[in-house]
Amino acid sequence: MKLIILALCTFIISAITFVYHSFSSSPSICLIPEGYTGDIYIVYDQPEGMEKQYEGNSRVYAIPPTGVLFTRFGASYNQAGEQYYYVSPGGHRTKITQLSTGDFNEPWSYVRNAKEPSRNNAAIIDGGVIWSIISAKTSYDYEQAFAGSYNQFMSHKPITLSYIDSLRNICLQQGSNIK
Repeated sequence: MKLIILALCTFIISAITFVYHSFSSSPSICLIPEGYTGDIYIVYDQPEGMEKQYEGNSRVYAIPPTGVLFTRFGASYNQAGEQYYYVSPGGHRTKITQLSTGDFNEPWSYVRNAKEPSRNNAAIIDGGVIWSIISAKTSYDYEQAFAGSYNQFMSHKPITLSYIDSLRNICLQQGSNIK
């Protein structure tokens, strides 16, 4: 009987946590330098990270030219309202389509997409998922996506977590906000 009560309590706490995260997080706007191609990482809960910015109730993530943004925001598990834009040096925004690798037909695809998108148009590929890394030297939550065409995605060399750590360490040694 005690086991059933413990299981029920665990379920209720998990459900409350899920509902809290689903309704308490705000949508986000990711601003990417015009012409940037490659991985984008948003590393959350960084005390020395970029200050929190909002447009209305939307979080704003201004991705630097390195592709790696360290932010003071905590991870947001409700990514339904996430929007990505290329931003010109003059501030003009161009919305970027969001796609999944599953949208493309490959020899290993189980289900074929009759409306496969262009493999040459710029898009955000596989964005919006929060991941966690825990090791002896590193522990953080992050979001990862790719900016560029599907053909570029298939041939790119991903950013390594050691590269992300090196960017963070350089900025900490300089004593400035991580950019």
